[in-house]
Amino acid sequence: MDPRYQELMNAIVQRQASILGVAVAVRRARKVAGLVVGDDGKVLSLSKPPLEALEQITKEFIDLSGDVGKVFCKVVAKETAKKYPDLKLPEILKD
Repeated sequence: MDPRYQELMNAIVQRQASILGVAVAVRRARKVAGLVVGDDGKVLSLSKPPLEALEQITKEFIDLSGDVGKVFCKVVAKETAKKYPDLKLPEILKD
């Protein structure tokens, strides 16, 4: 897995965990098929295209927290994209 996408997904899970609690954030992240997340919220592996996983994990947190969940995912994505300007993001995470 591209470490940039792993960093972004870790940041999304961690941001959500700071609001929802680690157990809830991990449970939601684990609903994304092909994404393996440790009990601490760290993304361990991914067996699907990263853009697809990013879209699905964002949708999981939107389903749980509505627009607030989406805003937090977008903020994290924007921060990561500044660090990696060539990083592609799914439409759901773009402005």
